[in-house]
Amino acid sequence: VSLALEFSRESAAQQMDGSFMLSSLIRLIRTIIIITMALGGVWRRTNRFRIMAKSTGLLSSVGYYGLLSSTMMMMKTTRTMSARAFQILRQRQRPSESLLQQHGSRLFATATSSSSSMEQETTTSNQTSTTNTNTNDMDSAPTTKRLFGYQRIGVERLIEQKRLLLADEMGLGKTVQCIEAINQLAREKKKAAAAAVAASDGQQQQHDERMRILIICPKSVLGVWQSELETWLEHSDDKNDDEPRPQWNTHIAQTGKKKTKKQQQQQAQGTSGLRRTTTHNTVGLAAATSASHILRANKPFLVYGTAWKKERTAEWVNQAVHAGFRFIDTACQPRHYNESGVGEGWWTAAQELDIAREDFYLQTKYTPEGGQDPNNIPYDPESSYEEQVRTSLAVSLKNLKTDYLDALVMHSPLNNMKDTLTVWRVMETFVDDGTVKRLGMSNANYLQFTTLYKEARIKPSVLQNRFHAETQFDTKLRHFCQEHDIWYQSFWTLTANRHALHHNEHIRALSERHDLTPQTMMFAFLLSTGYITPLSGTTSKKHMAEDVAIMERIQGGERFFESEDELRLFSEHLGMPEL
Repeated sequence: VSLALEFSRESAAQQMDGSFMLSSLIRLIRTIIIITMALGGVWRRTNRFRIMAKSTGLLSSVGYYGLLSSTMMMMKTTRTMSARAFQILRQRQRPSESLLQQHGSRLFATATSSSSSMEQETTTSNQTSTTNTNTNDMDSAPTTKRLFGYQRIGVERLIEQKRLLLADEMGLGKTVQCIEAINQLAREKKKAAAAAVAASDGQQQQHDERMRILIICPKSVLGVWQSELETWLEHSDDKNDDEPRPQWNTHIAQTGKKKTKKQQQQQAQGTSGLRRTTTHNTVGLAAATSASHILRANKPFLVYGTAWKKERTAEWVNQAVHAGFRFIDTACQPRHYNESGVGEGWWTAAQELDIAREDFYLQTKYTPEGGQDPNNIPYDPESSYEEQVRTSLAVSLKNLKTDYLDALVMHSPLNNMKDTLTVWRVMETFVDDGTVKRLGMSNANYLQFTTLYKEARIKPSVLQNRFHAETQFDTKLRHFCQEHDIWYQSFWTLTANRHALHHNEHIRALSERHDLTPQTMMFAFLLSTGYITPLSGTTSKKHMAEDVAIMERIQGGERFFESEDELRLFSEHLGMPEL
């Protein structure tokens, strides 16, 4: 009944049979009386109502039986009323114009200009015929046969209104409705072109059938749009083509990026530059900003970690780039990293998304002999440290398909500070010649890192360490990095803090308040500190999208912690001695 009345109170009330409503009310009253009688059984068991026990004994026995029968009666009544309600909804699946106008505020929110009301008055008489035409087209479309009724109404409104805001809840198919509207517009365009050809009496004239659709979305859902477009966009059925070709060409653009000369030439020639096909319809997806823009704006960011991914490294790096990651960390250490897979992954994704090299941040590491697999070292361990580091860099540049690195990190200090500084001096020359932009250190304690910082000519600007309770969350080192404007990159961030994230009530409550998982809440906390840059090594598309989404929200100015006191409280529940 509620469902029916929510859709159309007047209509539902008229269609409900009077005797049906009356009998339902009688059943409800009888149920209340029987349940009240059943309370006698409870009264008899208490000392307070012992006097009433004799008088209510028979009544309570009847009540027990009545409670069981009333429960079955209520279930039957609910089933009957629900069936009646859904029957009304099925009858009303395609509502009339007057009903939609009367209750339209609940279903659709349209954005119209100041003159739209006048336009609506002049076109109302034509809406019925337009709807019927659209309905016939949609019924014959293979895509629409898989749509629900409310989705089909949404598609019709998209076609009719031209300006529309779909305000359905998440997961109800707004993307599919938009794509089906595109399909129908394309069919109408094709029919119009065919009619124009027929009207030209066979004369050779050019009739443009092309359509260009621009979809603007956050890069965190770019992969979702790509997948849905591949699933729902209709493809050409023209058997006379020399070769099968898609009807649509999906072109994904990077906003705010300067075009190369080659891209400018391709644009002037009318080609996308990404996929040189002969398709005549184009769907454009506009992605978000690049790593270089994020750095110039001094925004917080996440780094995608690539350790332990082995033969699937290229696949997962590609997915991470599609999800929106632009900062990538790896190492020239075959023992734990597949550096060539990282290069293949980002390069392939860049070609697919038409993203330039400068839109990425690529960071790799020189790993000393002690951290390498003895059977697979990328340099000669018997050579000098200088030769080892230079060979390692050459291998990394080749693996990563680039001629420069955004950062080169020493994977760990060597056995003594003298050897560590020797390696560092060689790394400094890479910055001098422009092959490397910045230098860093990993897996270092306070004494090692501060000594290096003091002795180095080119100061380290990156420190990458494990972030967990056993090291007191690197409290002194983090403060040192904060004071000297050094990126503190945390890895093992979620794994080492699994217990607090899963079992601490404050963290769980705060996560639920912001509609986040404890893991994404952890990333929000670290990014909100202003100087901690966490690594995310997830292999899940869902988690990649969640991680990028939280990064973009913080970059956009959203605050999850209103004050430093709230940040400090979260850090205490996490187990950090100091923020």
